[in-house]
Amino acid sequence: MNREFAILSAKLRKLSLVVYWLILDWLLAPSKRILCSSCDWDETSTRFAPWFKYQFSFKDFATVASFDTYDIVIPISSDAYLALPEFLKCDPRLVSPNESTFHLCNDKRRLFDQLIELGYRDLLPIFTENEFPCLLKPLKNFNSNGVQLIENEAQLEQLRGRDDFHEHMLQAYIPGKVELASHILIRKGKIRHAWAIEYSFSEEHPINIQNCPKLRRIVRDPFLYIWEELLNRIDFDGICCIDYKPFQGSPKLLEINPRIGGSFREYAFSFFRYL
Repeated sequence: MNREFAILSAKLRKLSLVVYWLILDWLLAPSKRILCSSCDWDETSTRFAPWFKYQFSFKDFATVASFDTYDIVIPISSDAYLALPEFLKCDPRLVSPNESTFHLCNDKRRLFDQLIELGYRDLLPIFTENEFPCLLKPLKNFNSNGVQLIENEAQLEQLRGRDDFHEHMLQAYIPGKVELASHILIRKGKIRHAWAIEYSFSEEHPINIQNCPKLRRIVRDPFLYIWEELLNRIDFDGICCIDYKPFQGSPKLLEINPRIGGSFREYAFSFFRYL
């Protein structure tokens, strides 16, 4: 009964927030022409399109003859960002970080190395030899594709023999059955809009997306003051999705995706009035 009540409560909160965001958009947001790169989110992202004030379209950036007719340009994937013409990567209409920061966030090992240099070691799930379980993650991946849970030394040694092992990194496994994806718009050093999707799991060692959560709800992120400082330190300006797990009162950062996160795609319109 408690779980059923929690699910109903999450659905009602989601509905109330969507209505609230749509009303604010109609009252406060100017009409804008928004271009997003094509992806398999198209239908979900325009779920509330009948109530949008925006002209919203998805296109393959490589086929766009002119970007001059759009007020906002949002690449959803790394490939879409790379397909942008060079002049647009410095254009204020682009809701993405600069090219250097984009590539930094897209490479987990480089990102972690940079964050350690900046003094954020305590926020990171640093792998320590002989501590299991741990995770093997591709340096560049989408969702949790290719992420593996390693339970012992023998399994790790077997994986070390893979030809592509150098294209992966080891992370400590952070215990706990709750994970969050924090969706953040930061502009000129200040977080303008942010909500998080909180996942609760039943499994002992869940991996988000590979395991289905028992509960998924929209929540406020209590660690925005940490993320604002960190994002400024890496010169991030735009929309990102920060995946983390709460542990002993602090967040443990799993990754920073330099784009709109998939878990917030149907609510992405709530960002637009801040752009």
